[in-house]
Amino acid sequence: MLAPFGAGRLYAARKDITAATPIEFGVLQDCAIDFSFTTKALQGQNQFAVFVARGDAKWTVKAKTGILSGRVVNDLFFGQAYTSAAQVAFAAGEAATVPASSAYTCTVANSSTFVADFGVIYTATGLPLVNVASSPATGQYSFAAGVYTFAAGDASAAVAISYTYTTSTGGKIVLTNPLSGTTPYFQGVFRNRDPKSGLFSTYVFNRMTSSKLGIASKNADYSIPEFDMEIMDDGTGNIGTMSFGDAA
Repeated sequence: MLAPFGAGRLYAARKDITAATPIEFGVLQDCAIDFSFTTKALQGQNQFAVFVARGDAKWTVKAKTGILSGRVVNDLFFGQAYTSAAQVAFAAGEAATVPASSAYTCTVANSSTFVADFGVIYTATGLPLVNVASSPATGQYSFAAGVYTFAAGDASAAVAISYTYTTSTGGKIVLTNPLSGTTPYFQGVFRNRDPKSGLFSTYVFNRMTSSKLGIASKNADYSIPEFDMEIMDDGTGNIGTMSFGDAA
C-alpha cells in the first residue's frame, strides 16, 4: 500500500506539433484527478434498479501551479505562436519632472522600445492629465515615440507616466482568433511519492487538452494559475496507464 504525500509533480509534452519541448508545471500546489461515468438504470416495479450500465466516461485533471510560465500557458492552453526574448513590459507610474523652462518635454526611460501610452498623473494629487494630439495646455500632454510634451503652465510639476514597451527578455504569446475546433493536444505525466517507502505512483495521460485557464491575483498572496484538463482516446484505443510502486 502506498501513502502518497504532497502535491506531486506534473509534466506535459505537446503532441499536435513536432519536436515539442516537455515542460513541468512549476511548484505544483494541488492536482485533482477525477474519473466519472454516466449511468443508465434498467428500472422495474421495485425501488432499486435491476441493472445499471455505464455510458459515457470522463477523466479530468485540475492542477494549480505556483509559477506562471509563458510556455506552459501557450503550449497547454492557447497553442499559438510563442516568441522568446520579446516581452511586452509595463512601466507603472515612472517618475518624471516637467522642465522649469522650454522645451517642456520628458523622455521616458524606455523610449527606444516604447509601444503605447497609458496615461500621466500629477504625483502630488493623483489627478490625471488629458492626452491631446499636440500643443497641450495646462493639465494636458502629448507624446510621440516615448517623448512626452507638457504645457508651460505645468513647468516643474512632478508627474508619473505609465506606458508599455518591449524588452529582450521574457517572452510573449501572440493571440489570434483561430478557427473553431483548433485544439492543442499534449501528453501528461503525474507522479507522487510515498515518503515512508520511497515508492512512487505514476499516471500517464496519453492525450489530453486544457479547457479552462484561470489566473487570479490577490493582495499579499501569490497568484496561483489553475488549469482544467480532459483526457481522451489517443487514436489507438488507449487512454493511458496507472503505475504503482507497491507489489500488492
